Amino acid sequence: MPVEPRVDPLVAQLRGAYEQGNLIAFVGADVSAAAGLPTREQLTRTLIERLRGRGGRADVIAEVEEFVERRAYLSALSAAAAELGKGEFGSAVEEALRDDDVELPEVVVALAALRPRLRAVLTTNLDHLLERAFGWPALPKTPADIAERRQIIVKLHGTLLDQGTWVFSRRHVERAVLASPDLQDGLAELFHACPVLFVGCSFVEDDLEQIFQQMRALAGEQPPARYALLPRESLTPFRTRVLQEAGLLLLPYAGQGGMRAEVPAILRSLLPQSSASTWPPQPTARYVHRLREEHEALSRFEEGAPVVLMGPDRFGKTTLLQHLVGRIRAGEKGPARVVEINLGHLGTHALETVDAWMTSFAACLVHELGGDMTLAEGLAASPVPWLVKLTRMVERHLFPSPPEHLVLAIDDADAAWGLPIQDDVFRLLRAWCELGGRKDPWSRFRLLLSLSSSPALLKDGPAESPWNIAPSIHLSDLHGEQLRELLRLHNVTCTRDELRLLEQRVGGHPELVRLVVKRWRTSGEDLERVIAAEEEGGGALAEHLFAMGERLRQDPALVDGVCAILDTTRANVDPRVADRLLRAGVAEHHEGGYRIRFPLYERYLRRRWRPWLQQG
Repeated sequence: MPVEPRVDPLVAQLRGAYEQGNLIAFVGADVSAAAGLPTREQLTRTLIERLRGRGGRADVIAEVEEFVERRAYLSALSAAAAELGKGEFGSAVEEALRDDDVELPEVVVALAALRPRLRAVLTTNLDHLLERAFGWPALPKTPADIAERRQIIVKLHGTLLDQGTWVFSRRHVERAVLASPDLQDGLAELFHACPVLFVGCSFVEDDLEQIFQQMRALAGEQPPARYALLPRESLTPFRTRVLQEAGLLLLPYAGQGGMRAEVPAILRSLLPQSSASTWPPQPTARYVHRLREEHEALSRFEEGAPVVLMGPDRFGKTTLLQHLVGRIRAGEKGPARVVEINLGHLGTHALETVDAWMTSFAACLVHELGGDMTLAEGLAASPVPWLVKLTRMVERHLFPSPPEHLVLAIDDADAAWGLPIQDDVFRLLRAWCELGGRKDPWSRFRLLLSLSSSPALLKDGPAESPWNIAPSIHLSDLHGEQLRELLRLHNVTCTRDELRLLEQRVGGHPELVRLVVKRWRTSGEDLERVIAAEEEGGGALAEHLFAMGERLRQDPALVDGVCAILDTTRANVDPRVADRLLRAGVAEHHEGGYRIRFPLYERYLRRRWRPWLQQG
């Protein structure tokens, strides 16, 4: 049974602060503990046991234990790090706090539901739970322009897999917050203007106490409200008075299980009633966050520019588009009506003639937007040009009322390439985008596209392509934590060395990685042996490589271009050929020239095309 939050005037006040769009969430260690990760005390006691196991000095162990009893966890961790050494300490902390296989707790899911109007998240947690839930850029250091930023996660104590960013001493805390006058000014402006909600913060740990004191000092004499969700049993009369005198508005909850039930319910109660049932959006199956691309796409959405996602085949464009659509449907960028169309699924008849495609397109629009189907049925017989009559139909009968956006999301847009419908389809989409800058209601029209081919190849007349209004967003290779997350979604865990080997030998193409991992997961063999066997054998990976090579072999110019890239003694690559290889995902820029983009591709082409390379 879901827990219903109590009616509380303070919760209503907090809801008002959230709706104004400036609320900051400060997330503490209790949120990570709700996911089963160790608390600061548990982490420190794990390090104490490690010290004992390796024969650490008794006086150092006693000192660390004394720090723990005083809840001086920064000092305890610093002392343990000095005794264990940087390498062993770092490995122990990473092992303890790794959340690859940890399910997101309800409180994190509820926090992520606040994305539409939450300004930013500050956290002292090293783990990646918040990044996984929010999909916002995570900054391991506080930027000097923090007051101008929105929808970011600032990790005040650093991030798990970059030990150079970790903060485990009072001196480091001071340096992280007071590093420069510009940073102090930025934080002062932020804390003076923005209310703060503390979630999972006990206010008894030395690091949080220090940060809170600095926050109070920077906010000035009349700071905005600061709300704190705290377990009821921790609020003795004396502690309640101390916290209230420090300026905190206290929202108590039942400590036993409260972080798992009552706190998420309170957080969800901040959402408008119409949004509460749709947040968070359903996660896209096996989706790995691409934070740069997500941020850039949603920024362009807000600006009204077309969002065009480009990348090689089976590279994650569709899942990224679905992820963005899910967030838009859920109201993250305001109310919106979304129409999703996959050009590749319309059927051959709809793609054969302009009339057939426009009729199918009109029927999709009317159906998805809840209009009268007779609107679409009568269009084909009208002699008026399709651009005019479709625009008129949408404008007069289908556009949602203000302030809702009309969002058109088209997957596999390159399915129109080379077909008779190509020019008319892209001319229509571009015209609708341009109307947004000239008249209402088209200022509320948004277009999202995903495609595999180059826009320059899709349309000879670049002035008539819809994405010419803004640059395309090219999907980058997966790296590091993204690859680890992809493995986790396939129920595979790996060591740091195995992850490095996978990246070096296979690269960051998600489909190539998936094919290797599928064999690795079922065979139980050594990873390097699996990669070699997949390349040489007759499995799915070998088929993928063969198909890639055959596509290139159809055009002698592409063969010559690939050979020129592989043969470093050859001076030049035809720029037009290089551009085609770049956009197809076969090559990439490297040190002023080009190289084959994925290690698997390079090894395959060197092995199979040796005769051409020798001819040079």
